[in-house]
Amino acid sequence: MSSTLYDLHNRIITDTGSTVAKYDLLLHLLRSGKPIEDIPCEKHDDVIKYHISNGSAKKAKVWQDDGKMIGPPVESFHWNIPDDYKNIELQNLFESLPDTYQDRLDAELDYIATHDMTLFFQALIYIRDVMLENDIVWGLGRGSSCASLVLYLLGINLVDPMKYDIPMGEFYK
Repeated sequence: MSSTLYDLHNRIITDTGSTVAKYDLLLHLLRSGKPIEDIPCEKHDDVIKYHISNGSAKKAKVWQDDGKMIGPPVESFHWNIPDDYKNIELQNLFESLPDTYQDRLDAELDYIATHDMTLFFQALIYIRDVMLENDIVWGLGRGSSCASLVLYLLGINLVDPMKYDIPMGEFYK
């Protein structure tokens, strides 16, 4: 399974170096009567640069043995969120919890900090707030996100992983 490294205009480059056509491009082709087989497949400089900097796709994996993420450094992502959100200290958002919850919360916050995921969670808080302000409905919880106590406590999903004994490793893979 691969994840998105670069989200480009009409394609995505994954952590394995594969180029994937975006849904909008496929819809456009279908609506215009063009067969999907006509999607141009050609070498792009960004894919070549990825392979040069990261080795071949056959050797690519998401995490190095030391726990560091392979791919561009987190600082290179352009998080288009207000500075107020970039300054949120995650550990200050939560009230005191029962010991079992506090232990799990501390473990998740430590994982988030050591794996440079803080900006990701700050962006999720921003998205949640925008959705709340605009009365946009989102799901109760989906997939592995239900394994995160942090997401539950932030109100991003409504599935309590402690109640259902879902290990945090299901989300933080």
